[in-house]
Amino acid sequence: MNHAVVEPAPSYLTEPSKPSFVNEGNNITLQWTYNIDGTFGKGEFRLLPSTIIATKTSSGLTVSPAYRNRITMVASDNETTMTFLAVVRSDSGDYRYTINNNFLEFAESNVEISVLCK
Repeated sequence: MNHAVVEPAPSYLTEPSKPSFVNEGNNITLQWTYNIDGTFGKGEFRLLPSTIIATKTSSGLTVSPAYRNRITMVASDNETTMTFLAVVRSDSGDYRYTINNNFLEFAESNVEISVLCK
């Protein structure tokens, strides 16, 4: 009798603090570690409700034109680091980072960025 092997879906091991505070003009680095259970398929970082800021796939990193030269993102099979450079007040908000594995299973992590005025 054949038994299907059920792989666990991706899950986050560590996430940024909630909320994450940063002084206006400074950089803020957000870091996630995770168990992807397979191969990293895609990481997508968005400003809620629907603005896609950056997408990382095996073919590379795509950054929204409004955020080019303002963020860096490095993603691997077990860790993603996202840095906002010289944050401005309008960077305050609710964000979501979604990871997918090669089986199209996903996990989501919400983070609030709070920019403190000078």
